[in-house]
Amino acid sequence: MKDTDIIDLFWLRSETAIAELGKKYDRIARCVTMNILHDRLDTEECMNDSYLAMWNTIPPERPNNLPAFFVSVTRNIALKLYRHKTAIKRRVVMEELTDITTSSPSPEDDINYAAEIISAFLSTQTIIL
Repeated sequence: MKDTDIIDLFWLRSETAIAELGKKYDRIARCVTMNILHDRLDTEECMNDSYLAMWNTIPPERPNNLPAFFVSVTRNIALKLYRHKTAIKRRVVMEELTDITTSSPSPEDDINYAAEIISAFLSTQTIIL
């Protein structure tokens, strides 16, 4: 089926448009997505979002180059998902580092604590001469 026919199907709001788009260009879009995300499940999620985005974008858009438009939409969705997932990982690592650096007492705190314990113990002792 020609690209113009697929676009016309989108304009007619025919669900066949999604199937035809998938038959013709799913493989290249999936390859681009997999190269960005490196995860089969994330790629599947991205592809589903891409088909939905195409459904919502055509109409009002009428792309001149359907494969480039579809791959561009898919790539942008994959990049957005990639940024989101790496930001979460960065935040978790930073929280773990913060926990490590702030939760352990400094050497000065250890010395002061030990001095307090020794002083408290010595104050309870009687002096024998």
